[in-house]
Amino acid sequence: MATRYGRRRRDGTYEYHDSDASLQAAKRQEGREARAGFFGFVGLVIGGWLAYLGLQYIGAADWPKWTRFVGVLVGAGVCATLFFKLAEVVWKLFVALLAIVLLLAIGVFLWKSV
Repeated sequence: MATRYGRRRRDGTYEYHDSDASLQAAKRQEGREARAGFFGFVGLVIGGWLAYLGLQYIGAADWPKWTRFVGVLVGAGVCATLFFKLAEVVWKLFVALLAIVLLLAIGVFLWKSV
Protein backbone atom coordinates (compact mmCIF):
# COMPACT_ATOMS: atom_id res chain seq x y z
CA MET A 1 0.00 0.00 0.00
CA ALA A 2 1.17 3.48 -0.79
CA THR A 3 1.59 6.21 1.76
CA ARG A 4 -1.34 8.64 1.92
CA TYR A 5 -0.95 12.16 3.24
CA GLY A 6 -3.84 13.89 4.96
CA ARG A 7 -4.51 17.18 6.63
CA ARG A 8 -7.34 19.12 8.17
CA ARG A 9 -8.33 22.24 6.25
CA ARG A 10 -9.26 25.50 7.96
CA ASP A 11 -12.92 24.88 7.14
CA GLY A 12 -12.87 21.66 9.18
CA THR A 13 -12.84 19.14 6.34
CA TYR A 14 -10.14 16.55 5.75
CA GLU A 15 -8.36 16.06 2.48
CA TYR A 16 -6.02 13.26 1.43
CA HIS A 17 -3.18 13.34 -1.08
CA ASP A 18 -1.12 10.66 -2.75
CA SER A 19 2.16 12.56 -2.51
CA ASP A 20 3.86 14.98 -0.16
CA ALA A 21 4.30 17.48 -3.00
CA SER A 22 0.53 17.55 -3.57
CA LEU A 23 -0.02 18.10 0.16
CA GLN A 24 2.44 21.01 0.26
CA ALA A 25 0.84 22.57 -2.84
CA ALA A 26 -2.59 22.41 -1.16
CA LYS A 27 -1.17 24.13 1.95
CA ARG A 28 0.35 26.89 -0.18
CA GLN A 29 -2.92 27.36 -2.08
CA GLU A 30 -4.88 27.68 1.16
CA GLY A 31 -2.39 30.27 2.40
CA ARG A 32 -2.79 32.23 -0.85
CA GLU A 33 -6.56 32.18 -0.47
CA ALA A 34 -6.36 33.48 3.10
CA ARG A 35 -3.94 36.23 2.06
CA ALA A 36 -6.18 37.21 -0.85
CA GLY A 37 -9.15 37.58 1.49
CA PHE A 38 -7.15 39.71 3.90
CA PHE A 39 -5.83 41.97 1.15
CA GLY A 40 -9.35 42.23 -0.29
CA PHE A 41 -10.56 43.58 3.06
CA VAL A 42 -7.62 45.98 3.29
CA GLY A 43 -8.37 47.13 -0.26
CA LEU A 44 -12.00 47.72 0.70
CA VAL A 45 -11.01 49.98 3.59
CA ILE A 46 -8.29 51.85 1.68
CA GLY A 47 -10.44 52.19 -1.44
CA GLY A 48 -13.37 53.59 0.53
CA TRP A 49 -11.12 56.08 2.27
CA LEU A 50 -9.44 57.17 -0.97
CA ALA A 51 -12.79 57.46 -2.76
CA TYR A 52 -14.12 59.60 0.07
CA LEU A 53 -11.05 61.86 -0.06
CA GLY A 54 -11.31 62.06 -3.85
CA LEU A 55 -14.94 63.08 -3.70
CA GLN A 56 -14.14 65.73 -1.11
CA TYR A 57 -11.29 67.01 -3.28
CA ILE A 58 -13.48 67.49 -6.34
CA GLY A 59 -16.13 69.28 -4.29
CA ALA A 60 -18.81 66.61 -4.11
CA ALA A 61 -20.19 67.96 -0.82
CA ASP A 62 -23.04 69.58 -2.77
CA TRP A 63 -23.99 66.32 -4.48
CA PRO A 64 -26.92 64.27 -3.16
CA LYS A 65 -26.03 61.87 -0.37
CA TRP A 66 -26.84 58.76 -2.40
CA THR A 67 -24.43 59.72 -5.21
CA ARG A 68 -21.61 60.28 -2.74
CA PHE A 69 -22.42 56.96 -1.08
CA VAL A 70 -22.44 55.12 -4.42
CA GLY A 71 -19.14 56.82 -5.33
CA VAL A 72 -17.51 55.60 -2.12
CA LEU A 73 -18.91 52.09 -2.61
CA VAL A 74 -17.67 51.90 -6.20
CA GLY A 75 -14.21 53.14 -5.21
CA ALA A 76 -14.03 50.69 -2.32
CA GLY A 77 -15.19 47.81 -4.51
CA VAL A 78 -12.72 48.54 -7.29
CA CYS A 79 -9.80 48.80 -4.86
CA ALA A 80 -10.89 45.64 -3.00
CA THR A 81 -11.07 43.70 -6.26
CA LEU A 82 -7.69 45.02 -7.34
CA PHE A 83 -6.05 44.10 -4.03
CA PHE A 84 -7.76 40.68 -4.07
CA LYS A 85 -6.50 39.87 -7.57
CA LEU A 86 -2.99 41.20 -6.90
CA ALA A 87 -2.62 39.76 -3.38
CA GLU A 88 0.52 37.78 -4.21
CA VAL A 89 2.20 40.77 -5.86
CA VAL A 90 1.29 43.04 -2.94
CA TRP A 91 2.55 40.41 -0.46
CA LYS A 92 5.88 40.04 -2.28
CA LEU A 93 6.31 43.82 -2.46
CA PHE A 94 5.57 44.08 1.26
CA VAL A 95 8.11 41.37 2.12
CA ALA A 96 10.74 42.98 -0.14
CA LEU A 97 10.13 46.39 1.43
CA LEU A 98 10.41 44.88 4.90
CA ALA A 99 13.71 43.20 3.98
CA ILE A 100 15.10 46.46 2.57
CA VAL A 101 14.12 48.36 5.72
CA LEU A 102 15.71 45.68 7.89
CA LEU A 103 18.95 45.75 5.89
CA LEU A 104 19.04 49.55 5.99
CA ALA A 105 18.50 49.53 9.76
CA ILE A 106 21.36 47.08 10.22
CA GLY A 107 23.56 49.15 7.90
CA VAL A 108 22.82 52.39 9.76
CA PHE A 109 23.48 50.68 13.09
CA LEU A 110 26.84 49.34 11.87
CA TRP A 111 27.75 52.68 10.26
CA LYS A 112 27.15 54.60 13.49
CA SER A 113 28.89 52.06 15.71
CA VAL A 114 32.16 52.08 13.74
